[in-house]
Amino acid sequence: VGGLRNGYDLAIDAQGLGRSGFMCLASGAPRRIGYSDAREFGWLGLTDRVKVSDSIHAVDRMLAMLDGADITAVRDLALHVPADAEEGWGRWKVSNVGEDPYVAIAPTSRWRSKEWPLERWVALARDLVESGRRIVVLGGSGERPRFSPLEDLGKQVRILAGAGPLAWSMAAVRDAELVVANDSAMLHAAAGFSRPLVGLFGPTDPTRCGPYGRLSDCIRADAVPSGVHYRDRGLGDSIMRGISVRRVVAACRDRFDAAIGGRS
Repeated sequence: VGGLRNGYDLAIDAQGLGRSGFMCLASGAPRRIGYSDAREFGWLGLTDRVKVSDSIHAVDRMLAMLDGADITAVRDLALHVPADAEEGWGRWKVSNVGEDPYVAIAPTSRWRSKEWPLERWVALARDLVESGRRIVVLGGSGERPRFSPLEDLGKQVRILAGAGPLAWSMAAVRDAELVVANDSAMLHAAAGFSRPLVGLFGPTDPTRCGPYGRLSDCIRADAVPSGVHYRDRGLGDSIMRGISVRRVVAACRDRFDAAIGGRS
């Protein structure tokens, strides 16, 4: 009823599930576009069912539905930091890292199966610190206690998690010389800000859900079993242990070298 009053002309279901299909139907839009293979019978409420390969990147899969709506897709994923966050972020940055370049790392994810083991993050951070680099650690406020082993590395490591709103983390990504992250929001933010990055993947496939257009910046664990799903809580971090510290350190050094080459 609410949808009918709002007078929507078009609804697009980019999730392809039963609940999103219901919301699409409830919008009251006379034209409702979604995937022909939507799960949980989500396709029932659609007027236009678009067949799209599920082997392509998620962004391309969603944009493909626009063809059915006669809309030209604009592949612009650029992000921007809200203006009202700049002052607070600026104060934190001056107090903690000054004008020095830093590496932003995001050691956590919503799912443990996507998390590179913390002791490996510590090993990576130690290598970066020993090479003279500063580190800013990103995460949610409730995750801050988990980062004490990183904080123990000394004053070159600063914990942003819990210090301010999410927009500060976005700004920290934007200003970083390099971002290293699991398959998480901060990794995609790095792509949105066109920052050098190293993305760490295990049970999820970067060809389908990695930072858009940045597949070459992703490292995937060795020997990932077929059919594995990141929602399997029994996985723990077992698959992510297939990424060695050596590989990540080498990838970071490659990006530092590329930055130096770009400035010369």
